[in-house]
Amino acid sequence: MKPYYLILITITLTFLLEGCLDIDIQTIISPDGSCDRIITVRRDTESLPPAAFPIPTDTTWTIEWKKTGKDSPKYEYIARKHFKNPEELSTEYSSRPDTSLLQISVNIKNSFEWFYTYIKYDETYKIDNPFLKIPITNVLSEEEIDKYRRGEKDDSIKTIIDRWYMRNIFEDFFEDALICIENKKDPALPGTLFKEKKEILYSNLMNDSGPSNIDALLKILEKIIKTKAVFSLRNDLDRIWKGIEKKSERLSTADGNYTNSVGLPGIVISTNSNNIEGSRITWKFTSDQLRIGEFKMSAESRVTNLWAFILTGIIIFVILLIIILRVRRF
Repeated sequence: MKPYYLILITITLTFLLEGCLDIDIQTIISPDGSCDRIITVRRDTESLPPAAFPIPTDTTWTIEWKKTGKDSPKYEYIARKHFKNPEELSTEYSSRPDTSLLQISVNIKNSFEWFYTYIKYDETYKIDNPFLKIPITNVLSEEEIDKYRRGEKDDSIKTIIDRWYMRNIFEDFFEDALICIENKKDPALPGTLFKEKKEILYSNLMNDSGPSNIDALLKILEKIIKTKAVFSLRNDLDRIWKGIEKKSERLSTADGNYTNSVGLPGIVISTNSNNIEGSRITWKFTSDQLRIGEFKMSAESRVTNLWAFILTGIIIFVILLIIILRVRRF
């Protein structure tokens, strides 16, 4: 016996434990704009799950499996590819279907300004979370959201997000249940009454410690709405619940730990990461951080164009020499 909201959490955690991924993505950018992408997936079996992460399988990537020599994870899947220019890397992900659970966009821009070349890197992960009827901004401030995205631990924020996530699952359930009730057009079970009892129903579900099955749910509905007509919803509620499980299962294919790093030429002058080692910038995040919205990574570096300084020096020297020679002549 446990509160209903814990049952909802259990659904998510069950899928998470079954399909949790450990993914490392490295992007190395050269001064000429070409770049190399290396994707590493760590697994206990020498096989890839039907994951949401767009793992390359085509022949344009060099792919290998390696044994780690550890008890867990035992294997590493490594995929490498060289891109001649930023556009090729961007197209690699933008050309993928919008039906993918995890959408990735990568943009690298070179800006030439004579003495310096500025290289701007932007990468965004966006997960197709079906449980977002209530925006996260309704329960957290922008500062709290940024704090959570940065991976800073805060139990109070985590509790709010867990409740927010459960509320969104409830909203999904309630919306589908209301449609079923309205379609039945049963005078004993009017949709208006169901809507009136929405918050009471939510409160009961979150605090109920009875059995976690459809029969228990129907009894809660009967107690709140005070009509046995709710039992006509048995098949509909069972279908709705299985639909929620299916959505949760699909969402869980993106569950895991992500490490995304980029190596930029020159000197790093700005980034939204707090993990910088020389010209290497790293972001570490989990699927939980992806579920609340887009995860954006950005960095900019400055490359000194030595040839521009030399050429400018030569030009200035020649100009000064011409001026001196003319002055001496006159």
